[in-house]
Amino acid sequence: MATAWLRIFLFMLLRFVSSPVESSLVRLSCADGEYEHSGRCCKSCRPGTYVSKHCSTPHTPGICFSCADGEDYTAHANGLEECLACRQCKDDQIIARACTVTCNTKCQCKLGYFC
Repeated sequence: MATAWLRIFLFMLLRFVSSPVESSLVRLSCADGEYEHSGRCCKSCRPGTYVSKHCSTPHTPGICFSCADGEDYTAHANGLEECLACRQCKDDQIIARACTVTCNTKCQCKLGYFC
């Protein structure tokens, strides 16, 4: 009887030891200027660009494409898969600073309006 329990115990122990570790329990720590994608650290794209293709080798850059001037932007180094859309000023506002690939539109109230 003790032999049967020992076999069951060893079987369960081997199953536990050989089971894969849950990925949610393991946190990947990337360096500054890197982001995590699919279990590896990739170098961030520069401001004004976005990730078109993530890195295939850890700690290397992927392929970064430029945002479209006046349409979208990224203000910081990033691992975004698309640029952020430029702000559109409301009807009671004017453009104080136009959107560039690295800076969002800045709006201000039209003269005589409170917003």
